[in-house]
Amino acid sequence: MRAEIRLEETPRSRSLIVTQIPPIGRDRIKASIVKAINARKLEGLMPDLRDESDTEKGLRIVLDLRKDADAAQTVSQLFNATDLQISLSFQMVFLFGAPMQAARQPKQVGMLELLNYWNEHQLDILTRRAQFDLRKAQERLHVVEGLIIGSAHAEQIVRIFQQAEDRAAARKVIEAQYKLTPIQSDVIASMTLAQVTRLDASKYGKEKEALQTRISDLERLLSDRKALVSLLKKEMQQLMKQFGDERRTTIDAEAQVHAPIEKVASLHEREPMVVAVTRSSAFKALPATTFTPRGKDEQALYTPARGDEQLRQLINTTSQDYLLCVCSSGRVFQIATHRIPPGTRSTRGEAVNKLLELAPGEEVVTVLPIDDYEEERYLVSFSKQGKVKKSPLSEYKTVDVDGAQDMKLAEGDSVVAALLSRGRGEYFVTTDYAQTLRFSDEGLRSQGRVGQGVAAITLNKGATVVSAVYLDSEAAAEAGLQHLLVVTADGMGKKVPLDQYPQKSRAAVGVVTAELAGTDRMLTTLLVDEEDQLLLTWTGERGDQATVIRGSDLKTFLRTHPGVPLVNGRIASIIKLA
Repeated sequence: MRAEIRLEETPRSRSLIVTQIPPIGRDRIKASIVKAINARKLEGLMPDLRDESDTEKGLRIVLDLRKDADAAQTVSQLFNATDLQISLSFQMVFLFGAPMQAARQPKQVGMLELLNYWNEHQLDILTRRAQFDLRKAQERLHVVEGLIIGSAHAEQIVRIFQQAEDRAAARKVIEAQYKLTPIQSDVIASMTLAQVTRLDASKYGKEKEALQTRISDLERLLSDRKALVSLLKKEMQQLMKQFGDERRTTIDAEAQVHAPIEKVASLHEREPMVVAVTRSSAFKALPATTFTPRGKDEQALYTPARGDEQLRQLINTTSQDYLLCVCSSGRVFQIATHRIPPGTRSTRGEAVNKLLELAPGEEVVTVLPIDDYEEERYLVSFSKQGKVKKSPLSEYKTVDVDGAQDMKLAEGDSVVAALLSRGRGEYFVTTDYAQTLRFSDEGLRSQGRVGQGVAAITLNKGATVVSAVYLDSEAAAEAGLQHLLVVTADGMGKKVPLDQYPQKSRAAVGVVTAELAGTDRMLTTLLVDEEDQLLLTWTGERGDQATVIRGSDLKTFLRTHPGVPLVNGRIASIIKLA
């Protein structure tokens, strides 16, 4: 059993906050931490330990980190050297008994046998309840049948009461004359004369029909075990709906030795920002207004500045979000946005291998902003050899800067694109030989985080996947007319209407998306509309350069047209501006 530890950061300090502990007592936990600090087993912690627990905050043990300490490594040391992680054992001995009998026999069992016995016990409970309800319904039906007879002869019964010496004598006469049972005659004899005269035959007739139906249902239930099991499932689902809540403890199925720290919102306010990824795989945080057009005219184009020619990706996010980094190796990493060092357009940024624990040769392919882990959102990854894997975004909640395995790749394969999907749109997958396949999200089944994926597109000999885009059906309807921007490495580009791409089944062969000249190959594709501003970084005679074009300025052609030159050189990247 492992404690829950959160990381809180302010501009001046970082602290590990213990918010839940194993069931051994807070004093023992604190004593084990102090002992480990004194034994120099927790080098990343300051020697001071503060217990700020109270009725308002709940459990809160504060451990301040040293300035240069690695938070994840310190947490692992805490789990290994203190009682924040313990093994808890117990005897699975319970009392058992035969069905419908008291439990008197002690027996040691596993969870499966215990749960099976509990299920059988619940069926016993339903059986006893049904037997009780059946008995009560039969008894009531017997009484109602007597009342129906009484209502049919109410006037005669009143005269019998009036002429009899007492109620006991009247009861015997009624019982003999109308062939009632003692129970039926006793019910009528206990009534006042006014109640007898008001007996309603139609009312009791309806009650009799309802009771007969109820009795028939109960008898059928008691004679059919499948019906009992179905009823048990239904009632358990109702209980879950009424009283169920989310699991409060986390089950770590992978038994990670270096457990990720639970991520919490930063203590500073939520502020919009842009995270820029450079061509040399460096990250830097920039103000949200960095890439807005200069001047007051909203229609003006953004003017490139020194440093823009090195940009490869821009991510619109906030200071309290996280960045999911998908690597070519099929591994994924996650980092809080407020951990990205601030920079300017001209600075190089922080090298990615200083922020993430990348293995040699690993390269970040795509960075995606994550503000929550909704169940209806998915991470969809595409590989060079035409594979695709779709996994619920919730599967990545515990991923941290140490990384986790995601897409299993064949030898020589690598991830080339990753995107977020809501499971209600279409994908456009493009190869370097200018083949594009359009297929629906409905044809792509979701699977767990670690998996090989399935075929996305059937590749021609020698071809590889270079890009993939996602068209959200609802967002597309709101955004209006969109085109697929097709760009080649040698600087050719064009817009193609989406209706030029027929929808096919997943794993089919694509259609021609551009006519390539000579050794030119496809570079990437983007979904664009008329108002988009696009930053092109390219290499020409004067070295690395950057230029901005508007979506409306791009020429529209059919699929088979080669396009027109966008720049005089080889394009390095093309990205949408914030």
